[in-house]
Amino acid sequence: MTLISRVDDDELAARVLNRTLIDYPRGSLAPIVADRTILITGAGGYIGSAIAHLVAELAPRRVVLVDNSELALYEVDRALRFANPDLAIVLAFCDIRDSTGLERLFAREHPDIVIHTAALKHLPVLEVHPRDAVLTNVLGTANLAACCLSHGVRAMVHISTDKAADPVSVLGASKRAAEAILQAADAAGPTRCSSVRFSNVFGSTGSVVPLFLDQIAKHRKITITHPGMHRAFLTANEAVQLVLQVLSLSLEPNAPAAPVFVLEAGLPLSITDLAHRLLGASGAAPWAERIETIGMRRGEKLEESLSAPWEDRVATRYQFISRAVAEPLDRAAVAQLADHARAACDRFDEAAIVELLWQLGASPDAEAGMVPGMRAFA
Repeated sequence: MTLISRVDDDELAARVLNRTLIDYPRGSLAPIVADRTILITGAGGYIGSAIAHLVAELAPRRVVLVDNSELALYEVDRALRFANPDLAIVLAFCDIRDSTGLERLFAREHPDIVIHTAALKHLPVLEVHPRDAVLTNVLGTANLAACCLSHGVRAMVHISTDKAADPVSVLGASKRAAEAILQAADAAGPTRCSSVRFSNVFGSTGSVVPLFLDQIAKHRKITITHPGMHRAFLTANEAVQLVLQVLSLSLEPNAPAAPVFVLEAGLPLSITDLAHRLLGASGAAPWAERIETIGMRRGEKLEESLSAPWEDRVATRYQFISRAVAEPLDRAAVAQLADHARAACDRFDEAAIVELLWQLGASPDAEAGMVPGMRAFA
């Protein structure tokens, strides 16, 4: 068997996904970040580090790398300095939950653009840790947005997820709540605040592709949760290029208010087909006996969507980017719910935390109660 060691290999992704990958000329992306100070949260993560590497190629004035992992910061810093020896890099060992630390960082670095990738994002873990989901994904985003507004940042883009569209999980509801906070911040100005939803990133840490490849390499059965499940995939390179295009849309003079952008590249693929294709790409025969169904986890959907049933989809000038449009929550209501969520977190009141998360992240016409993935906390 030929073992595949590089999960983020675009050649592998193109073969498995069976499509031509998106690739913009670097010259078309450069004006978005050139000669600007770019602050990236979660810079040591899979998407954050990919954004850092792309931004580094485009002649920014300075790149500020923010992460709460010492090792992740060390590794992304080392890789960036090796590839870009003349790049001005600032390392910021900071947690977005720490509003005081963020305030000092912004006062010192004066970023022009903030790309917010820092998040807790593993669905099964967050189903049993809703408090942490709120502290990081919701209140951490609120802390960051407040700093952007008070320090005159030109634009902030928040990396969301397809799970935020009509959420049924703690992860999805926390990211939808973060979108609502950014929509309220955009209305407050002067910073242009936006969110961008996209589907699974091929090969990202903790996702299904590296899990399947690990199981193949160790001659174990491939475990799928449901044979009828479908997921769409972008590569990290595709996602980060499209995120920069979202930034360019946000910075346009007549940009729409409170935008939630969606990246539409890549048709959904059966998880069963994905397992067979990875078996084939690894040199193993794709036979059914290698696959074991273990059952869906709480908070999972069979099919993911980039927009909710009550959201309209509006095209942009970019082929793979549209907007999910719905009436945003009232600014004052968002601020009040966030304050209540912070107080509930302080007193470790998980029932109240989930109720508030539901109010921030649920559908506008939902009946009272919890989404299915959250009922255990009610």
